[in-house]
Amino acid sequence: MLQVVGLLIVSFILAACAPATTSALSTADSVLPTPQSIQPPALPAASGSNGVHPALADLEAGVDAIFRLAPAGQWNEVAAQVTRMTATWYARGGEISSAGAPQAALNSLDAALADLAAKSAAHDAPGTLQAANLVSAAIADLYDVYTPPPTSDLRRLAMLERQVWLDADRGDPQVMLGDFAQLKSIWRRTASRIRQEGGGAFADQFDASLAMQTKLVETHDTAAVKQELMRGWQLVALLR
Repeated sequence: MLQVVGLLIVSFILAACAPATTSALSTADSVLPTPQSIQPPALPAASGSNGVHPALADLEAGVDAIFRLAPAGQWNEVAAQVTRMTATWYARGGEISSAGAPQAALNSLDAALADLAAKSAAHDAPGTLQAANLVSAAIADLYDVYTPPPTSDLRRLAMLERQVWLDADRGDPQVMLGDFAQLKSIWRRTASRIRQEGGGAFADQFDASLAMQTKLVETHDTAAVKQELMRGWQLVALLR
């Protein structure tokens, strides 16, 4: 469960942070830029205090690392992350299955890890980031087994901010609109709970970012919407 003290700390950080800037890490602007103002925080390697299986935290840390490393072309480091993530999952995934995880989420994670291995071995940066984001989507579904909805929904929000960015970068407006509608739907069901638990400052800033994202999506300003999506991702990463 979100802690009020932690949320107050986050509110202070958010108030001090200026909007993030982004920089293309590919001459073709085809990969997701790393946030310049912050790095997405990884969860602790073990998180027994909230009952979440530590393998999920390890996988999530791997996804965050890949979103830093792949755009920079650091493929040896990406390969090391993929190897570690795959080993973690196949060593510990059975325990998560036994805890009551839905088979669809387990199958999705298997498939996403396999795709991640293939795309990263081919040094396909956009494909690697897409596969990593699908790993993130499966992780959020598996968090549902262990935690109340705000925790998993914050992960879905971060995943969808990245996904809409990838959609926009590919020039796929119809898919982008569908993913963006899903992002807004998840925020609507999550916002009140975040506010109730002391996250009003975060919710206000995310509301403002989401309103700007909506305006930019409607005007088809791809470059501007990608920048605002990155800000939304960074806001969620601070609270997650």
